[in-house]
Amino acid sequence: MKSGQRLLMETPSPATESGNTVYGQDSYLVTLVERASKLMLTPRVPNKSKRTASWAIKQMLKPYQVICKTIIFDNGGEFAGHQSIARKLGYKIYYAKPYHSWELGLNENTNGLLRRFFPKGMKICKIPKSHIDDTVFRIMLWSTPTGHFFKHISQIR
Repeated sequence: MKSGQRLLMETPSPATESGNTVYGQDSYLVTLVERASKLMLTPRVPNKSKRTASWAIKQMLKPYQVICKTIIFDNGGEFAGHQSIARKLGYKIYYAKPYHSWELGLNENTNGLLRRFFPKGMKICKIPKSHIDDTVFRIMLWSTPTGHFFKHISQIR
């Protein structure tokens, strides 16, 4: 277990992000999916270093830090920078138990859907950000995930 790491033992709050990565031939997508609304954020990173992944996560989640307070990661080394994310954003960070991918079921399923559009071995760095955003929109069944997210949040407040 990593230093300061907490395993997921309880059901997190409704506004919870789960994080994972999708790798390509030359770069990665860090996938962050909010459990209730299915809001998916997919920053592209050139490598899986903890510094790069942490920076991308902090940039993507900054607008949501008032609402979301919990992240669940898989046990990949790219998420070893969890302490800097927690410090910067004020999030509680948990890790799924090793070999318990079902604890990140929505994120794993979403990554599988992303794979339909971006197969393993594909050069992700050549894909325009607008195409990645369009793909996320398609996966969300043509709904606006941001609108759905804020509608869900307004119902639980």
